[in-house]
Amino acid sequence: MKTEKLSQVQPDLVTVKFLSYMRYNPRFKSNYITKRKQSSFLHVIGGSYEFYFDGGNVVIGDGDTVYLPEGSAYGYKLLSEKAECIQMEFAVFVDGEPLAFAPHPMAVGKDNCERARKCFLGLSRNMGAFGKNAAIFELLGCFNDDSVVSDSGESSRILPAIRYIEEHCTEQIYIKDIADLCYISQSQLRRLFVQELGMSPIEFKNHKRMELAMNMLKYTYSRVGEVADSVGFDSIYVFSRVFTKHFGISPLKYRKSLKK
Repeated sequence: MKTEKLSQVQPDLVTVKFLSYMRYNPRFKSNYITKRKQSSFLHVIGGSYEFYFDGGNVVIGDGDTVYLPEGSAYGYKLLSEKAECIQMEFAVFVDGEPLAFAPHPMAVGKDNCERARKCFLGLSRNMGAFGKNAAIFELLGCFNDDSVVSDSGESSRILPAIRYIEEHCTEQIYIKDIADLCYISQSQLRRLFVQELGMSPIEFKNHKRMELAMNMLKYTYSRVGEVADSVGFDSIYVFSRVFTKHFGISPLKYRKSLKK
């Protein structure tokens, strides 16, 4: 497997081969890929993802597109309760040799997000081979060495805080403590959370608590009051209000809907 930056490859030497195309809702909340078998473009219609790998991470959300190179190793997890994606798998060759443009996942730069989105929405299973291959070249054109959002940027700096909140979401968490974990100021921590996850650290903590509460209501026989206590609420009324605001349905009605 050959790995080169886009700018270092002569376009007339590159050939592509379309493999598959699908639109789906992810079945798994998280996974780890030890060696990707083929290259892929993943476009997020709804929800948000984190891709992490040796050296950093990439966080993407609604309308974003990520390139997953053949041969790369990475993990991913959903940062939202649900997600919907369009994925195109393909192979790239230069002089007949398999080629990847990066050793790890890369997201399309903000300037080219709309261009990539239109390309994905224009995909059709009825497209001929020429149209499919043209779409691959169009999407490759959305990536360049200047516009790619790389793993080593600011997003990787809040990973320790994200992991700490996930593991301690039912406990009291102080912004100063998790900012210290990342070696950044409290204001910078808040800014990066909003920038990368679309929510503040406290909102992210509440999101994880509600996610945990929903799973308890779904998979255990615990009473609503017991669930509230387990996820760190002193009052069942406050818990019910927060749950209803988060999911648009009360805990009791949610549980009853599962029985139906």
